[in-house]
Amino acid sequence: MTVARQVRRRQMHALEPMGINPSQARALRALARAGHPLRSGELAERLRIQARSGTDVIDGLEAGGLVRREPDPADRRAVQVELTPAGVELAKQIGAAQRSASAEFFAVLPATEQEALRSLLDHLTEECQ
Repeated sequence: MTVARQVRRRQMHALEPMGINPSQARALRALARAGHPLRSGELAERLRIQARSGTDVIDGLEAGGLVRREPDPADRRAVQVELTPAGVELAKQIGAAQRSASAEFFAVLPATEQEALRSLLDHLTEECQ
């Protein structure tokens, strides 16, 4: 948990120059990973937050021109959220900044130990799914 907190703290620090908070970054990354528009409720589920909190996150992203809301073609009562071109670009920058912050944290380990740790964590992740 200590390592996770330190990595997360470094990643949050890397987001500061982008003018985006961690919740918004997570939402952008979730939309980018999905590769298609998501209903508001589905995005909230993926973020493991309440729908109302999801609405607040989406409102902030929409105000910044990073996402747009569109009627769901399958159900006009529902709304889908999709990335704008600016949102796609920022999601890429966020991913790069987070990877860089993580790499910097683990750089104190020799390459062989980094690879051993990666292998162990991959094994644990596979076993726990």
